[in-house]
Amino acid sequence: MSQLPLFPGSVPEAVAANLRQLNPHWIGNPGIPLPAFRRWIFPKLLQQLRSGLTPGVVLRGPRRVGKTVLVRQVIQQLLADGVAPSRILYVAFDELPTLSDLREPVLEIARAFETAVLGTTFNQAAQNGAPAFLLFDEVQNLSDWAPQIKHLVDTHAVRVLVTGSSSLRIDAGKDSIAGRVQTLTLGPLLLREIAELRDGVVTRPHWIDNGMGAQPGHPILKAKPLTLEAIAKYPIVTYDFAFTGRSQINKAFAARGLTPNVALTAIDADIIKTYVALGLGIGIVAYMAYDPKADKGLRAVDAAHLFESATTRLGIRKNAWLRGYAYTFIELFAPHLTRKMVMAALAGEEGSDPGL
Repeated sequence: MSQLPLFPGSVPEAVAANLRQLNPHWIGNPGIPLPAFRRWIFPKLLQQLRSGLTPGVVLRGPRRVGKTVLVRQVIQQLLADGVAPSRILYVAFDELPTLSDLREPVLEIARAFETAVLGTTFNQAAQNGAPAFLLFDEVQNLSDWAPQIKHLVDTHAVRVLVTGSSSLRIDAGKDSIAGRVQTLTLGPLLLREIAELRDGVVTRPHWIDNGMGAQPGHPILKAKPLTLEAIAKYPIVTYDFAFTGRSQINKAFAARGLTPNVALTAIDADIIKTYVALGLGIGIVAYMAYDPKADKGLRAVDAAHLFESATTRLGIRKNAWLRGYAYTFIELFAPHLTRKMVMAALAGEEGSDPGL
């Protein structure tokens, strides 16, 4: 397909635009770069999807273990194996701009794809030996995804991959898809996966502080000046959504109209640096997270000009009595806040250490 497909009247234009963005392969665009490393479950997932022994595969697991990257790697492999781009549909239900105008999002989007992109019916394509692959990401955002998937696989000869959170359940009953899908579960990196990464990947990355990490020779290191546009081209490892500082990162990219490719997240900077060292992406961390002595295998490059500062404050009740370790913690956190200064502030006066 040489031009972007149109979806005249089948789905809202905002949804159609999102589908075109999520499926760059329709016009021959390879899309965002993906990590060369593939999780242990990848071969099994691909085999299940190709074989068609069950109409669908459900992949579930906690957030940020790599499910979305895995789905994109499946698309990448299908294309490499010669599957026509027009046979592949990818939908991320956490990225669709609106679902309010779609009564049955799975079925309505599938019908729109069948007409506008596939160019024939799902059943006819399958009879011709070229079944369509429909990949639905983050379906836990839909309250009734299972009945829709059931109807889809019961009436059409398609290969379906569904991903969702660990809470995804295959319930019994008349709308159950039990027996129609193979369920796979993906968790955090296994020890053998970490060992594989360490053995097979160069583990002396460069580190762009407040900022990012990349392996030696990575194109991002040639970006001078460093820009958000350059960062957005590569997989990113950074803080979890609930962690201080992540909002500033999201805000910076959004202000430039960019969507960062966040491959993995963590609440601990050491974990982020470990993932970067394993070659899973470039990292974005706070300036204080980099220690030149402890992180000898990492290189720091300042990226403070790209992100707003994130200020952390310590709150202490006035006239509170603190144990010695509390003062030590405060001074480790902010070296300029000595015990004497803290005690004077707690007392509401400027003076000397009363000797506590």
